[in-house]
This record gives sequence, C-alpha cells and structure tokens, in this order.
Amino acid sequence: MGDAATPTLPNFTNQTASVYKANIDAGFAAADRLAWAFAPHQQDQGSPAPDMTLRLEAGTIFDGATLTEVAAQSTGAIAAPSSDPRIDRVVIDKASGAVSVATGAEAASPSPPAIPAGKLPIAQVAFSVGQTEIVNSDITDERVPAASGGGFPSGTLMLFHQSAAPTGWTKDTAATLNNSALRVVTSTAWAGGKQGATAFDSVFGSGKTAGNYTLVEADIPSHTHTQQIRPLASGSNNPETAGSSDSAPQNMGETASTGGGGAHNHTLSLDLNYINMILASKD
Repeated sequence: MGDAATPTLPNFTNQTASVYKANIDAGFAAADRLAWAFAPHQQDQGSPAPDMTLRLEAGTIFDGATLTEVAAQSTGAIAAPSSDPRIDRVVIDKASGAVSVATGAEAASPSPPAIPAGKLPIAQVAFSVGQTEIVNSDITDERVPAASGGGFPSGTLMLFHQSAAPTGWTKDTAATLNNSALRVVTSTAWAGGKQGATAFDSVFGSGKTAGNYTLVEADIPSHTHTQQIRPLASGSNNPETAGSSDSAPQNMGETASTGGGGAHNHTLSLDLNYINMILASKD
C-alpha cells in the first residue's frame, strides 16, 4: 500500500537537479498503474531471454462489479511460421485478464486475425519464417484505455437505437424478440423471450377494428313497447279521444319488426408513433 505520488511537471530550467529528478520519478509513479498495465514486451525472465514467448506486465481488470489484480504473465511458446510471414494477436480475457494468443494466417502480406469475443487486444506480433525469438521491434502495442470494456459486466443487456450492436456488444437476433413491445415492471424481469401471442404491428396501426359482432337478445336491456288501440267514437270515423267515457282502450298490439340482424364493428385509431430498438449483450 501507499504507492501514490503527487505529480509535478519536471522543468529543468527552474528546478534544481534533485527536484527535477524527484519530479520525473513522481510523474512515472503516478502513471505507473495505468501506463504499465499489461504492457507487452520481449521476454526478460528466465534463460534464454528473449525467446518465443511474450511478457505482459501486471494489470487490473474491472468488470463493473469486481476489481481483479492480475500478476505479470507470459504467453506460451509461439511457433514460427513455416512458409510465409504471419501476424498474431496477443489478447487478455475481459473477465480474468488471462493472456492468450490468436494465431493469424501465413501470407506474403499477412493481416492480423480478428479479436476474439470476450477478449481485449494487447499487441500484434509480426513473425518471419524460421524466427527463433521475439524482440520488441516485432511487437506493436494495441492496448486500449478502460481494460474493463466500458465498466459493464459481460452479459449485461441493453437497448440501442441503431441497427448494429456497438463494438464489444452482440446483437440478440432471436426471432421471438422481433416485432415486440416493451413493458416496465417493478417485479422480477421475465427472461423467457417474450410474452403474449400477437405481433406489435398486428395490434397497432391505422384502420384497426374491434372485430365483427352481432347483437343477440341477451345484449339488449330489458324493455317493452306498449301500443294502445282505441275504438271509434260513436257515429264517427275517428278514434275516441283520451278521457272519453265511451269505452276504455282495447287490444294491446305490437310494433312491427325491422332491422337486418347483421354484424357491426368499431374502427379504432392505434397508429401511434414508435422507434425501433435493438437488444444487445456485453461480450
């Protein structure tokens, strides 16, 4: 513990020799943890050195939850190409920091191999046919800042408003997720793909209807229609008037039936605005 230093820019024009040297030492001490993390170089351990292995300085991996201190390490012996030059990639695991080598293809003008999923680039190593040792001039440093891969643990799921997943993320292309809506819950998220049975654009859009339906007797409120028929007044072709004492209304009749008994629907406007998103997981 206690390896921090207060950095002060060294300036030989106005600092004494001892202060100038101390400031250089303090500056390197302050930069040591980040600048030297997983620094690749020719082998300097054991005998013979250098050889066909690569040495990495100690470093730190942070996966968004756990800080892992990784000790200095070496690759295994790397075989030289047999017919044409080759470029290999030295990488570390994003979770553990363990070193490994992605072997390139031999070619007259070789290209480096792709960075494997779940790995971070450390260096490219150029090999010639029959090579017997790796020296610093063969090594191209490829380290990038934020060895944690952006602070998100591997497997983290996030939504992105773009067609392709960002570098370091893998797009989820499961057919069960396509054309689905999102729901926010305060309970446990359901991780089984999706729920429901109808696609998003089958529910939402213009010209949607509630479906055809024919009313039946049970759908109509209970009611009656009363029709009173009065007899003709004595000596007249006109019905008796209300209040006449000749006779009371007679004969309860029914109104004539009408209507075709057909189905009907209700048109709904569900043509809402929306944006397309993708779901991707951290490598």
